[in-house]
Amino acid sequence: MICETMAMMGLSFMGAGGPPDIAGRKESDLYPVRCNYELVSSADKCDVVIEAAEIAWEAQVLQAGHQPPTLDDAGWVEIYLTDNLTGPWSAWTMCDRFQDAVTGDGMNSCPAYVSIHPEIPDQDMQTYVAHEFNHVLQFATDYSEPAYLIWEATASAWEGWTYPSLPSYVSYVQDFQADPWVGLMGDGMYVASVTGRWTFYEYGGAVWNMHMDNAYGDGTGWLGGAQLWAAAAQEGQPPGVENEPDIIDAYDAITGDWKVALLELSIQRARMGTDYNPDWAVFTQDIPSASTEISLEAQLDAADLPVTVTPQYMPFETGSVFIQVTGLAQGESIELTLQGDPEVSWGTFVTEALQSNFAMESSITWTGSGGDIYLGCANLGREDFDADPSNQFWGSFPGELEQYDVTLTVQRVELATDSADTGEGGTPQEPDTGALDSADGSKAGGCSCSSTGSRKHGWLLLPALLFLYRGRRGQGAPAHHGARS
Repeated sequence: MICETMAMMGLSFMGAGGPPDIAGRKESDLYPVRCNYELVSSADKCDVVIEAAEIAWEAQVLQAGHQPPTLDDAGWVEIYLTDNLTGPWSAWTMCDRFQDAVTGDGMNSCPAYVSIHPEIPDQDMQTYVAHEFNHVLQFATDYSEPAYLIWEATASAWEGWTYPSLPSYVSYVQDFQADPWVGLMGDGMYVASVTGRWTFYEYGGAVWNMHMDNAYGDGTGWLGGAQLWAAAAQEGQPPGVENEPDIIDAYDAITGDWKVALLELSIQRARMGTDYNPDWAVFTQDIPSASTEISLEAQLDAADLPVTVTPQYMPFETGSVFIQVTGLAQGESIELTLQGDPEVSWGTFVTEALQSNFAMESSITWTGSGGDIYLGCANLGREDFDADPSNQFWGSFPGELEQYDVTLTVQRVELATDSADTGEGGTPQEPDTGALDSADGSKAGGCSCSSTGSRKHGWLLLPALLFLYRGRRGQGAPAHHGARS
């Protein structure tokens, strides 16, 4: 990955003594954005960059209401077309100085600048600029937010919200769908260290933003992008101070109940790549939706039940486990029961076609309609679960997130015909929203689960200093075509 060496070294223009020498610059007539080019041959490319930045400003700031950029001392958002610290097919965004620029506004803002490799083709340049411009807005909102996924997932989602007609980031979505056990605080570097697979997991987390925005907002990025970041912001938080509100606090504020929202998201992720793929999850017309199918822990035939499944990778807080059951005849019923670490709450979910159900309990039943059934569980965290403990802060190695053991048993059951808990018929869903209504009181509390013994697996979240240096679309990584942060 071309940008990874730079990421590990933590370099930036300012850290290396200042921006590169430039041959010239072009300025927007509409907004305080200017494009600086290192080579005269890149001058025309600045026209593409300026136009894309203007479109991004209108979509993300004027229409969606995102916090406007914090300008540098000269009154600009600076974009550099250069190969200085910027490899082929890469781009990155970094703050000029980490000091809250405005006191009393409820934000933690700093002026940010962008570096983009000049040889990126024009059409790709548009989505690159949309992505990096969103990072500029994030730095203007809360520059010390430590959870990596909220940075890259939101900026990736804004590629699609800014340019709905352009092919975008379906390969990233595949990465997110491939490792549902990781949850919302993990990233591709960690996944690669465990599985040996290179992955752009955090960029594919745009699925999280897009579901949130369609289920609870209007599908334009106003809620799952701009308002999400506003909900995560705090006033003038310096490095080393507890980050509150955090990513889960923001998720909860936006949805009303993050645990319910996570179970809803799990159901929609199970539908992705099937005949019931949500409308909001159609990312390109060039790549079949089947490529975004969720990774399954097991594919079971109803004739073989009961079966107990032990996940290969135990789920972190906010992580999920998925199982498919085929061959269940119409009117027959199955039950999913989990045995999980009692320190955490577990939620269960099931979906068949456009019908679904979920519960904040250790079991759930379902009466089939003759189709493929997807079911599983989500780790909803301990009672005191906090996405950002006080020792997680910018530039440090934070405390550990934890995995917790769980096993899932799927079996046939005989249900009384008047049972209110069969799940039969579920709740019909509209595939373009992902908004669900549980029929079983699933908003009420957590669960009491029998223990199979506690085994906790920790990982250190990566230093936030690496946030926006990560390369994207590395040409050396199969199925990805470029690199940016």
